[in-house]
Amino acid sequence: MYAQETDSISTRASEKAQKEIKLTEEKITDTAAYELALEALKNKQFVMEADQVIFRNGMTAFVTSNTNFVLMNGEKSTVQVAFNTSYPGPNGIGGVTVDGTSSNMKMDINKKGDVTCSFSVQGIGISAEVFITMSNGSNNGGGDNGDRSRRHTCF
Repeated sequence: MYAQETDSISTRASEKAQKEIKLTEEKITDTAAYELALEALKNKQFVMEADQVIFRNGMTAFVTSNTNFVLMNGEKSTVQVAFNTSYPGPNGIGGVTVDGTSSNMKMDINKKGDVTCSFSVQGIGISAEVFITMSNGSNNGGGDNGDRSRRHTCF
């Protein structure tokens, strides 16, 4: 055996160990984020941002997450969708905003730890139905707010 071979073997072992450490750290971080997001859902204190909207006919549009979101603060909720168009829309930024009272919140956690949550938002003259799914071990979730917004992150 030559010195170069032992150096190569120890380098590979070191790289493998570092990769395993990194994966373990990511899993711990994701699990902590999932727990925080789950607690936020239970406490009705969260904001979920969307970066893609899927329409009822199946077509999709990529949108900016700072103007497309679902907010719940106790019994008060806001659902906003806005598209990058020249038309200002009812909310002035190219979409619709429902600001009102949330009700009928239902949350279920299956055996795998995946979460499904749904609730209604009743605003003045407009309403929205919100459906949220969140996989175990991640704070990234999918949602459907009537216009079918997807890829939300719970904070």
